[in-house]
Amino acid sequence: MKSLKILAICLCLGISMSYAQQRGGNVDPATRAKTTVEHLTKELGLNKTQQDSIYNYILKQTEHQKAQFEKNKDKREDVRAELQNERTKKQEKIKSFLTAEQKAKYEALEAKQEGRGFQGRKN
Repeated sequence: MKSLKILAICLCLGISMSYAQQRGGNVDPATRAKTTVEHLTKELGLNKTQQDSIYNYILKQTEHQKAQFEKNKDKREDVRAELQNERTKKQEKIKSFLTAEQKAKYEALEAKQEGRGFQGRKN
């Protein structure tokens, strides 16, 4: 009976860990860029030129971020601070591709996301 309880606990832990890894841990840069552009296209009505420009920019930034994390695994907090600064630059660069109406919608999206804090995206 005791071994059955231990087996059940191990099974639950295994399922929990598997689910946590599937929720978006290590998404490759191309997938992250594609998902971001799809979201922005849905929310802002991006045209094809804007989609391509933003995709290429986000892909480059995401690859850079991934490289920074891998290179400085032992200095996570330093990298996070640097990447937070880059996030601000990324937001400004994205705005440079948008029309005035889209910029207003994008700023509203940013405010909404900042209000969510560190919860991340809901799947």
